[in-house]
Amino acid sequence: MLLSRGKKVSSSDSKPIIGSLDMITDGVRREGEGYYVELMEGTQWVQIDLERSAAVHAVVVWHNYEGNFAYKGVVIQISDDPKFQAGVVTVYNNDYDNTAKFGKGVDPPYEESGFGLIADAKGTKGRYVRLFSSGNSICDYNRYIEVSVFGMTQAMQTKP
Repeated sequence: MLLSRGKKVSSSDSKPIIGSLDMITDGVRREGEGYYVELMEGTQWVQIDLERSAAVHAVVVWHNYEGNFAYKGVVIQISDDPKFQAGVVTVYNNDYDNTAKFGKGVDPPYEESGFGLIADAKGTKGRYVRLFSSGNSICDYNRYIEVSVFGMTQAMQTKP
């Protein structure tokens, strides 16, 4: 089940250059200006509050894919701690040069497309999903079109 639609998004960049953070979970996956959020240069993150802990099975992220962009330093983490200081599980890391300081990533780089990046979260439990990036192959800005988090809450798992 889609858990992220309309959920609150926060960020390391409190004032995006383009767009608003709520666009990241609004369900719109179009490319081009007016459809993406642009954060400052360098390593930045966006965080989705799912409002309750859930077994997360997949995180799908669409960075801006207008053009041939490869996003750098992409790290996806899940936790029940909103500050990500305890119980943090990394489910994707292509940060080959350890820019984000979570260890050298082993996941392959990818060219962004309309299909998005699908990260297998393997049922990792957590309320918060945080996604890092460190720019792309064209510029150092961080752009997000949409993030979809799929999983099940405890209430969903116990229904007959």
